[in-house]
Amino acid sequence: MLVYSLMVCDDEQIMIESVRHIVEKEFSDIRIVETARSGREAIEKTLTTKPDIILTDIKMPGINGLDAVKEIKKVHNDVKIVIVSVYEFFEYAKQAVELGVSEYLTKPVKKERLVDTLRRIMAQLHDERLKYSWELETKERIEKMLSAVEHSFIYSLLFNQVRKNDIRMYKSELFDIDNETGFIFVMTFSNHGKGDYEAQLRTSFDIQEIYAYFKDYLKYRWKCIVGPIMMDRVVVYVDQGINDLYEQRVQSITIIDDIVHLLEEKYHIDIKVGIGRIHRDQEIMLSY
Repeated sequence: MLVYSLMVCDDEQIMIESVRHIVEKEFSDIRIVETARSGREAIEKTLTTKPDIILTDIKMPGINGLDAVKEIKKVHNDVKIVIVSVYEFFEYAKQAVELGVSEYLTKPVKKERLVDTLRRIMAQLHDERLKYSWELETKERIEKMLSAVEHSFIYSLLFNQVRKNDIRMYKSELFDIDNETGFIFVMTFSNHGKGDYEAQLRTSFDIQEIYAYFKDYLKYRWKCIVGPIMMDRVVVYVDQGINDLYEQRVQSITIIDDIVHLLEEKYHIDIKVGIGRIHRDQEIMLSY
């Protein structure tokens, strides 16, 4: 069962205790995690507790409720806010709407109204969490699909199994690569020990962890397509123009040198790299 956290902010302790009594009696899935007696206290406690729902009065010592909401929204925009106030002024209600407040209740608040409001907000939170979970699952599936496409595409590109128009479409739409030229580099891993290579490799480090680190670093520095790890090597296609071949060559070697040193220091492995020249996509096998 999902449990939602609530913070109650009011300068009157009797109001805080009334809300606590109602929540504890009517809800098993809401927990009051904090209370605050001033706007400043509400802001400070939000930074540490990050409640799902905040129920707050407008009139409080120092920073009033609306100003507190404004500051809270800067650091915790997803929180649901319920204003409870003796004021019925239109201007206050208008400010509350502008701040994205979920509900504006006037004192004295009837128990039924408060319960209905909290239940409605819980339903909204539930729907938002389901949507977020679905979006994460969808993103994860897409990432896995893209990774599989990336692995197969680089070898299709190498062995000229993709038409020119398809190459351009795949590179542009899937990998955000617009140039029709690039180069290949191949990185091989080896360890310091002797004996069965694969056995030592798998006992000394997690090869998938190295691959993930290597791939993330390259994607950060370059527009590139990274092949799968095959035994002890990885093939990488790097998007590269042909404006200044010497400068680009130096820059490429610098980046590759950086990743080699990072991997060697982090995982204590030996690495060798072969770097091909820049070629058009239709001739990229020459680079390989």
